[in-house]
Parts: sequence; structure tokens; C-alpha cells
Amino acid sequence: MDHHGKCPECGADWNAGDIFDVLRPQSWCANMTDEELKRYISVYYNRPYKFSRLIGIEYPGKYDGVWEYACPDCDARFPRFTKEEQRVR
Repeated sequence: MDHHGKCPECGADWNAGDIFDVLRPQSWCANMTDEELKRYISVYYNRPYKFSRLIGIEYPGKYDGVWEYACPDCDARFPRFTKEEQRVR
């Protein structure tokens, strides 16, 4: 599933923007150069270095982590794992 693509149900855009553009104006990184901030992002975030609008849903007791995702616009649900992966867990 492309966490930064579009919802297959309603077509909503899940891309919430570049991490760099969101972090640059933050006060905690004001003393960092652009290169230092880009290096920080490459260490602590994953490609494509964008935020997603998808909502991760957990079910305590079923799995320790996100079990499925929900579209923030239409609430359509999308499983995180395939059926084969669900059997293994």
C-alpha cells in the first residue's frame, strides 16, 4: 500500500507533505543548516521522506502495532497484512 498515494475508495490524497518542509520552521531545528536537517531526516525517517495522512489502527490483544489503516476522509479500512501474513502472526 502506498501510504502517500490516493485512497482507492474516495480518491483522497494521503500525502501530508515533505518532512523537510514541515520541520524546517520548527524552533527545535532552527540552529540546524539545511544539510544538517536533511541528514537528521535521513537518519530518523524513511524514504520518501513525507508524512502520510493515513490513520493507523491498533487492536490491543490482537497484535502489538498497527493492524489496519483507515482513510481520514471516508474511513475506509485497509488491512496492513495479507491473509498469509495474518496466519503467521
